[in-house]
Amino acid sequence: MRFLLFTLSVYVLLAGGCVGFFEREIELDALPYERQLVLNCLLSPQDSLIRADVFVTAPAVGTPPPDYPSNGLVQDARVTLVGPAGNLPFTFNPSGWNWTYVLRQSEAQLEAGQTYEVIAEWDGLTARGRTTIPELAIPLESIVLDTIDGDQEQRTSATWPNQVGEQDYYHLFVDQVPQQGYGGELQRYTVDYIHGRDALGPEITSDNLSSPSGGGYERTANVCQTTPATYNYLQTRETLQSNNDNPFAEPTTVANNMEEGLGLVGASNCWQFDL
Repeated sequence: MRFLLFTLSVYVLLAGGCVGFFEREIELDALPYERQLVLNCLLSPQDSLIRADVFVTAPAVGTPPPDYPSNGLVQDARVTLVGPAGNLPFTFNPSGWNWTYVLRQSEAQLEAGQTYEVIAEWDGLTARGRTTIPELAIPLESIVLDTIDGDQEQRTSATWPNQVGEQDYYHLFVDQVPQQGYGGELQRYTVDYIHGRDALGPEITSDNLSSPSGGGYERTANVCQTTPATYNYLQTRETLQSNNDNPFAEPTTVANNMEEGLGLVGASNCWQFDL
């Protein structure tokens, strides 16, 4: 019984110490807040419109300053694509749900093997990154789409030979646009990201390429070669999102390839298939 009482006393003391620890006040004004610009842009020769999103970071704790943009979205930045075709400005497009900066592919003329830089400038801040669009190393005729009709949904996956080398990074996503007569705009869903060294056997098979939405859409599956930076960004971002509600998870930092600021300037070169 003495042992039990002693043990309970220790637990009470420890619990009291923990409560005291967590009740200590933090002077929020003493915490540093250094604004940084966040730029996310994926360059793909298959996109008719190139999109770029620009945000500004918020304080880790406390209330953002009065002039902080709504949801951190920066709407009046100067965004530029620098490449073989020259310095080309993006235009902010506040339409629908996807308020973003856009540049027409017909102006950019993105090509595999070329290196491009995307720069965002706003209120004295700069975010810049560069990427090289990968060559399409997957032969089109080697990609097999397999569709299985289930009781409630249709499942489609892609299979292709595992390439040799260290540049075998893949990005798979689905684009869907409303059919004629339906309102809405392009929606993009990342389905999978794969590194060939993580695959078992001579072939790679993707996750389900079917979209979560119902009817009324035309869907396109994109099977893409991508860059290591794009793969690392997608992988660490998903890990962070998965761990967000787990207090015991390892801290995760989202990878970025920016020379200034935060975010990603990535690239994917794709084969496209109608679903």
